[in-house]
Amino acid sequence: MAYGVWSGLGVTAITIIGAVVWGELLNAVVAVGIALIIAGVVLLESPSGKRAEKEARG
Repeated sequence: MAYGVWSGLGVTAITIIGAVVWGELLNAVVAVGIALIIAGVVLLESPSGKRAEKEARG
């Protein structure tokens, strides 16, 4: 599960760095996308997400 956390943090960090360093536009669509990534990682890390992962493994 650490992969999900680090990839979510990486995408968020690169987006923020792009906005600060290269002046890329951060609009509502980008903000919603980042929020969805973070929400997905939180849900996967939740106890119910871990239980579903164990059940999927068999």
